[in-house]
Amino acid sequence: MVTERDTFHHRNLEAEVLRVARERIETDGVESISLRGLAVNLGVNHRALYRHFSDKEHIIMRIADAGFAELTLECRRAANARNSPAAFADVMDAYARYALTHAKLYALMFSLPLSQEFAMNSALGARLREMMQVAESISTVNGERATARRDRVIRTWAVVHGLLVLYRSGALLIKDDDDALSYIRRTVLSLSK
Repeated sequence: MVTERDTFHHRNLEAEVLRVARERIETDGVESISLRGLAVNLGVNHRALYRHFSDKEHIIMRIADAGFAELTLECRRAANARNSPAAFADVMDAYARYALTHAKLYALMFSLPLSQEFAMNSALGARLREMMQVAESISTVNGERATARRDRVIRTWAVVHGLLVLYRSGALLIKDDDDALSYIRRTVLSLSK
């Protein structure tokens, strides 16, 4: 009889590790990740994981990179959906919706040393720069200098991120995610006036 363990080498172990690790992060948080635990889940020896990942942090960075890629794609879709004064609010709405839908992944993404990644020529750094470019491209004000636009985008992003953190911690008296999204949208629109 052939078991799952006997045939696993025919599948893509790297992709399976990332899939299982992400599922664990989404349900139980990053603290639930260990190479041995992932190996047990997949029915392989933990040493097999080292063929694809140098350590747990490598797996976490890959998952964070995928999360930033998805978040950027959602923001880009919102930016391309319409071109109006509210388009920037649409981008921030997509951003907030992703953060609420993937709360533990989002928390992981923003727990990393992003200043180092932003400056580095890494995949994650490129994702962060791309996300900024999407937001900047949709929030153009005639005659505004690029540095002023960038500062405005960063201020708004900081407010949205802060509101998400406050909501998730229970510090904002908002009953559910839909109300949180409405509150964030109203705040973004008020900032752009």
